[in-house]
Amino acid sequence: MENKLNKAVDLSVCALAFSVPLPLGVSRFVLILCFFTFMLGARKSINFSRRLIPAVTILALYAILLMSAFYAGDPELVLKRVFGPALPLLILAIVSVLNSERLNFERILKSFILGNFVNIIFLFLFLFWTLFVENKIELYVDFYRFITETLSYFTHRTYSGFNIVIGIVFIIYLHRKSLIKRKDYLFYLTFVGISLFFIILNNSRVMSLCLIFVFLYFVITQTASKKRLLISVLLLLTVLGSLFLTDNRFSASLKEIAMSEKTFDDPRSDIWSGVIEIIKEKPYFGYGCANYEEVLAEKYRSIDCLYCYAYELGPHNQFLEVWAEIGIV
Repeated sequence: MENKLNKAVDLSVCALAFSVPLPLGVSRFVLILCFFTFMLGARKSINFSRRLIPAVTILALYAILLMSAFYAGDPELVLKRVFGPALPLLILAIVSVLNSERLNFERILKSFILGNFVNIIFLFLFLFWTLFVENKIELYVDFYRFITETLSYFTHRTYSGFNIVIGIVFIIYLHRKSLIKRKDYLFYLTFVGISLFFIILNNSRVMSLCLIFVFLYFVITQTASKKRLLISVLLLLTVLGSLFLTDNRFSASLKEIAMSEKTFDDPRSDIWSGVIEIIKEKPYFGYGCANYEEVLAEKYRSIDCLYCYAYELGPHNQFLEVWAEIGIV
């Protein structure tokens, strides 16, 4: 019975890792099933070692978010957020605490990479269908970003991109530690190649910056042989060239910083001004989880940011968002 339970736990780990990069509805369903499996297989004695600090911190944050329901204007919004879009991270934190000593990192990574593969293939199929079957050139009106209009669907996939960058980081780490088996080289190299293509099309500035640091780290730590070092440098130069020598959001933003000229319209400064204004009104305990949205929309109108008001833009900054939700706490 115990062996069957252990196998169920191992399968749940893979299902959990596979579900994370997929759409939220899939992730939520798989995570709930996995949670009950992990509860059954959890050790009786929980060891709170230093490696559990991140997971425990997340659980503490969720406890505070739930407590905000007591003073929030609409407690139902708190429950919808915590047990809706935010549920996957909560389940991951609980699972990490309960089963930290049982997790097989190699199997988790393979499942995580496979899930990202499925996600990227889905995005490219969507792009292919829209361009060549429905003959829609402008997938989504990306307002003033005319340079990237055709591929603007990808510019709104930052969070999928973070999963991809995390996968690349782990692959490089395992490669440096000689923990990747030779039979898996083709699988991981194919993923890295497709991921680089996706990130360049995605045009996300944060993803691009992450990618530069990842490959820079790889070059600095690559001392095994001159051949491998040369390949690493060429890869880094390819990534840098694709980002700096082409017209994209990343290079446009750099030009703004270097020349102090507004060459690329982006509403984030207006968004953050609005968020900071509502934070000033309730700086200590905030509005309660997810309860700031209506107030923020009205604030956009009062500070003359009709663009932000019309499209009901969110904070675009997790730190400011949490501050607006639960204050200085």
